[in-house]
Amino acid sequence: MSIKTSIFGAILLLLFTVACGASPATSSTSPGTSITSPATAIATAQVAAILSASDQHYLSMFTTGTTALGTTQYPDGSAGVAAFNDPQSAASRFRDWRQSSKAEQDLSFMDAFKQADAFYTADNEPPAMASWRDDMNQAQADLIGWVQVAVKWQISQASSADLGAAAKTFTNDMTTAQKDATAVTGG
Repeated sequence: MSIKTSIFGAILLLLFTVACGASPATSSTSPGTSITSPATAIATAQVAAILSASDQHYLSMFTTGTTALGTTQYPDGSAGVAAFNDPQSAASRFRDWRQSSKAEQDLSFMDAFKQADAFYTADNEPPAMASWRDDMNQAQADLIGWVQVAVKWQISQASSADLGAAAKTFTNDMTTAQKDATAVTGG
């Protein structure tokens, strides 16, 4: 039997198994990190892509937010409110970013978790999966905290040190989540 015939037979068997509603074979990549899939390497790559895309989404949102915030600090709340009327002002750019990004309501990491989690069973899900979800939840909370500090900073109610500390907290959380994602896929 040629290699082409063997591959074709394996593909037909897989398609038949899926069409009949049988569960795909479970393949183990290492203890505690097996993925339910007929093609484990492909599934691992998909899980890695899902988690990485979510991480990048939040990092990109934060980067866009810091750009929108800019470096202009107003002397007080009245000056900040007045700046909202100037579409070229940092106050209006940051307000627009908050409205368009919906950063304070963004829970898309939970959708990513559900997609990635679907590749596992209760018996083979790596512990890093739950750690990633928990760390992303914390990162989301700290992104909200950063936005709140940024608003206060803009109207001189928070210091630049406060703003820097809030940003560092968020980026540290994201670094932890990225390490979790790597641990999930063994990469």
